[in-house]
Amino acid sequence: MTADTFPPPPPPEEPLSTPLEWAPPAWPPVPPRLRHHVRNALVLLALFASSLTAGGLVGAKLVSSTPTASTSPSTSNSQPSVAAPGGNAGNPNGSGNTGGSTSQSSIAARVDQAVVDITATLGGRSGTVAGTGMVISPSGLVLTNNHVIEGSATISVQIDGTGPAYSATVVGDDPTADIALLQIKGVSGLATVPLGDSSSVAVGDPVLALGNALGQGGTPAEASGTVTAVNQTITAGDETGSSETLQGLLQIDANIQPGDSGGPLVNASGQVIGIDTAAQVSGRFGPQQTATTEAYAIPINAAMAIVHQIESGVATSTVHIGQGALLGVEVATGASASGAAVVGVQAGSPAASAGVAAGDVIVGLSGQSIGSSAGLRSAMQAHNPGDHVTLTWVDASGTQHSATVQLAVGPPA
Repeated sequence: MTADTFPPPPPPEEPLSTPLEWAPPAWPPVPPRLRHHVRNALVLLALFASSLTAGGLVGAKLVSSTPTASTSPSTSNSQPSVAAPGGNAGNPNGSGNTGGSTSQSSIAARVDQAVVDITATLGGRSGTVAGTGMVISPSGLVLTNNHVIEGSATISVQIDGTGPAYSATVVGDDPTADIALLQIKGVSGLATVPLGDSSSVAVGDPVLALGNALGQGGTPAEASGTVTAVNQTITAGDETGSSETLQGLLQIDANIQPGDSGGPLVNASGQVIGIDTAAQVSGRFGPQQTATTEAYAIPINAAMAIVHQIESGVATSTVHIGQGALLGVEVATGASASGAAVVGVQAGSPAASAGVAAGDVIVGLSGQSIGSSAGLRSAMQAHNPGDHVTLTWVDASGTQHSATVQLAVGPPA
């Protein structure tokens, strides 16, 4: 199959001097998420998960990316801005061109029946996140981005945008690689996506991205393009100064939308070669303009290596097995004197029941010394919901406290 099987992608728009947030101005603002949720979404390039609330959309934040090791014909030395999810663009046409050639449609049809729309209800707050996943086993294992389901209390999926919504649980995740594995409950004999070999992907290869564009559901939207670089490293940071890095990514020029996170990137043979994960802001979002034409995908080989680690049931320093455990604190990401500085506590959470308050500093968790907010998140990765842990903290007056709490379901902080 030749490269001209796919319709040529639209020319990229001229970037704005100041990238904008992805939030339709006509929709009312809503209260922001707890900072640790925002931080995780931004840092891990949660660019295509669409965050919804009862009052409207959570406005997207802006982060920066630095592509490296490019094999593209031309590479810019500038650091483009990247938008994180939290807002849908007001584009009613979905992700890219859904009315492409017969060849494009037939290739999409090979994958569509194993693509799922994901809706994750955020723990402890009124809000949901919409994203995409792909079925990789007949028993209902689903591969997606970690940022799609991170911090969720409940997860539901709909296969190929039709039929009933099924409940799903987290089998395991690797936040540092932005990979999560889900299990759909009560299903069997499902169609699965055909997996390709991402090590053979080359610059110029035609690709098709599929996903739950703008969280609208229905038949997966399509966005065609080509591979413009391989082995990319992207560093993203948020306004708090935190940063995280994803490595070895595929760079593409497909027209990706919020909600496409976790969706399959397919080659001309209809095989999945990557997971749509990140994008660069290249224009103003709204009814008159479209989404970015520079995006990034996690190679499927790297993703499946993490899946196999999760399936083994053996946790590592980065891979967590089972659902996340919630302590219920919002911690500052900047440096503190010693420990994780608490800036907020979720009502009704384990931390709240222990008496932890804003202004306190967490210094220990079950005998492990905590020297920073990152240290707390790392320590929480080793625990599961229902675990009893001993929490040690110092209050604003300098008095040390200790209490045993039972962790709930939620993100590891």
